[in-house]
Amino acid sequence: MTLEYLVANIDEFDEELVIFQKDELSIDSEVILFERDEDDTVRIKDGIKYVYFLELFLAKEFIEDWVSSSDFKPNAKEIALRLLQYAIYDA
Repeated sequence: MTLEYLVANIDEFDEELVIFQKDELSIDSEVILFERDEDDTVRIKDGIKYVYFLELFLAKEFIEDWVSSSDFKPNAKEIALRLLQYAIYDA
C-alpha cells in the first residue's frame, strides 16, 4: 500500500501498529504495518527490507492536529506529503 492510501484509510488500522516503508523514506515507497517489536528500525518481509517510518498512533494524532489547524482541506496526497516531512524532520 502507499502512504497516500494509508492516510486515506487510517481509521481502519490498529493504532498499536508501526508504519515501515520499503527501501527509503519517500512518498512513492510502499508502506507496510508491523506489530511493535524490540527492534523497530528495520524489518524484513519476504526478503524485502522495510525501514521505520512512524508509529500509527503518532501519525493519526499528527494528521488530526494538522488538518484541524489548516486553513484549507488537504487531500490524501497533501496529507501524506506533510506526514512524510513530519516523520523525516520533526518526529
